[in-house]
Amino acid sequence: MRVLEHAPPVRMALAAAVLALPALGLACGGGDEGATVNAASAAGSIVPPAAAEGVSVDGEPSPIGGLGEGFVVWESSRDGNWRIWTRGLTPESTPRRLSPDEPGRVHCCPDISPDGRWLAYLSLPPGGEAYRPGRTTGPLHLLDLATGEDRVLAPTARNYYENRAVVWRDAGELVFIDGDGHTLLLDLATGETRRLTEQPAAEHGWLIDPGLAFATKGWPSFSPYEPERRAISERAALGGCQPYFSSDGRWGFFVAGAGGPIDRVDLAGGARSTILRKNDPRTVDGYGYAYFPMFSTDRRALVYAASPGQHDHVKADYEIFIIASDPATLELVGRARRLTHHPATDRFPDVFLAPQPLGRHDGEAPLTVELVAEPRGGDWTWRFGDGATARGAVGRHVYAEPGLYRVEARRDGELRTGTVWVRPARPPEVTAVELGDGGREVRVRFDEEVEAAGLRIGFASGLVPESWSLASDHRALAIRLAEPLARLERLELDGLRDRAGRPNAMPPVSFEIEPPLWPAREGAAFVWQTGDAPNLFYDAAAGVDRAGLVEPAGRAFLDREHRMTLRGGVFTASADDSNRLRWALQASNEMALELT
Repeated sequence: MRVLEHAPPVRMALAAAVLALPALGLACGGGDEGATVNAASAAGSIVPPAAAEGVSVDGEPSPIGGLGEGFVVWESSRDGNWRIWTRGLTPESTPRRLSPDEPGRVHCCPDISPDGRWLAYLSLPPGGEAYRPGRTTGPLHLLDLATGEDRVLAPTARNYYENRAVVWRDAGELVFIDGDGHTLLLDLATGETRRLTEQPAAEHGWLIDPGLAFATKGWPSFSPYEPERRAISERAALGGCQPYFSSDGRWGFFVAGAGGPIDRVDLAGGARSTILRKNDPRTVDGYGYAYFPMFSTDRRALVYAASPGQHDHVKADYEIFIIASDPATLELVGRARRLTHHPATDRFPDVFLAPQPLGRHDGEAPLTVELVAEPRGGDWTWRFGDGATARGAVGRHVYAEPGLYRVEARRDGELRTGTVWVRPARPPEVTAVELGDGGREVRVRFDEEVEAAGLRIGFASGLVPESWSLASDHRALAIRLAEPLARLERLELDGLRDRAGRPNAMPPVSFEIEPPLWPAREGAAFVWQTGDAPNLFYDAAAGVDRAGLVEPAGRAFLDREHRMTLRGGVFTASADDSNRLRWALQASNEMALELT
């Protein structure tokens, strides 16, 4: 459905047979109940050297997974009450309770600050462990992990449906949802809060990523956030649950089906791929039914919980697992390691990895690293994790083969460690080509950073672009057109390369770009095609693309093809869409309906 909001008749395009507008509700028909579509894995995992699998290069034990020092926290019912538990990443570490005794309360939603000093968690009334719908609220606590001091940050807060409740922007600021459903930004040093959303959420509320660019509820929508308007341009849910953001704001990740897979979405371009499959061969002990994913702040590890095929989130035997990951792509490395052994329910983990003295380094093979141990100077013995060694004040080495490597520098009983992740050498790839700004801009997105100094842009029709620019993150190219694209075009790109130490040139590529011939493009106020379609229309007043959304009520649902199925129920447009349509009708006093 598409509605135009300028003076010509309001135009509406509908991809179904029936339209009803009582109080601007929508009703249409379909087939069977919907099912989640699981995306295929993007890139195969690289088997790392033994040094990254828990044994250092000289045979001495290293922390689990070769990840260095750190700790994990999670929710557990193991002592008969829902409390926050923790353990370290050394093999000999054992679980211990972290949150205090608080009779009659449920402790949930643990989240570690980026510097590893603080733990935020919620204290909810009985029943909070079952993610009850509605306005279940409780105090938001802050626990000092060094001193054990526990204080209340906010008297009433809530989760986003299921047990995530905060997003740390940095070590001094966090995003949370207050008891009224507003999303707030809290400064730990001053205690001051700033409201990030103008309107409160009806039930659970929105969490917003560290870069304040995207927002999500407890079902994965990853909707653009507009800080100036304190508004969220809601997108259709992808299906699944437990969405969250990577700390760099590039990725969203979520559980895409019952027990998996765990998928990721490139938030800028929308490309989706699988991180960990259901019953993935990298899982252990038959625990392949995966839920509750979370990446460390530095994105070097994924922690999650899994059961041996049991689903119940309150009673099933979920255990905590950890697996190394590539910080740039979230691709997993090696096998999962089990961290808990208890028949009670362990779930919603978070992990902190201590910064390594030699740092974390990554790039494509061949990768040259030059490491300096502190204190500087001296005769250090270097072990680079691939069998190579060196001596001297600086550890310089060229890694020829892809893998995850643990680096060690030793001198007079001192030890310094670091991590080097080497990816296979390959040229950049295009992940998406899309039209924006009402058809006046072509946006090309890449799977890695690119350089465009030698870029050549061509259109098959001879169309000359008005201008082009590379995004600040070097992952997107914007090509500006003088007029909206009005016919089928073929875009040709040449001269791009990645930013590796030894650059890899991308071969010439071409793409067909089809303008949105149906429905009409200019001035749309609402669009509906199917539930899995973007349903985007350009809002000229705000200068952003918006999505038309509907919610089922009664027995209505979206079928396996994402079409509306009524069965006596209805689909109702969101409040924002309903208001926008109402204003458009009042402004023009006319309506045009476009169908297919």
